[in-house]
Amino acid sequence: MSKKRRDIPVFSTPIIETHCHLDYLDDSDLQATLDRAREVGIERIVTIAVSAGNLDTVIDIAQRNEGVYTTQGIHPHEAAGFDSAVEDKIRQRAQHDKVLAVGEIGLDYYYDHCPRDVQLAAFERQLQLAAELELPVVIHTREADADTRAVLRISAAA
Repeated sequence: MSKKRRDIPVFSTPIIETHCHLDYLDDSDLQATLDRAREVGIERIVTIAVSAGNLDTVIDIAQRNEGVYTTQGIHPHEAAGFDSAVEDKIRQRAQHDKVLAVGEIGLDYYYDHCPRDVQLAAFERQLQLAAELELPVVIHTREADADTRAVLRISAAA
């Protein structure tokens, strides 16, 4: 039995989509998605970075499309790839006028694709980076609420 897709509602007030991954779409799907979003009243979209490999891609998508913005950061699944070179890349690209936040950063203990201590170190460093850059953060947390809160408390106190 197949699920019937619900129609996307049309909004009378402006809508901002704050978290999506437009880089997962091919070019034709991307354009169709953006066109449909505008048709239903979504005026701005934030496409989220997750790995060293998509930092440039999400900026490119944002740069090529009006009303699309982005973030720069390393997802906890990809935390093993966070090093000083990636940090420098995030710092540099965060200066772009279409970059709104550092993210998607955080902790994911559900899948544990990356060792927890590595996730914690990457999360803490990216929080420090966001503070230095005076940017908000986009946080991913799954099955890691206590540690996420603890890291945020320590970060806020610093």
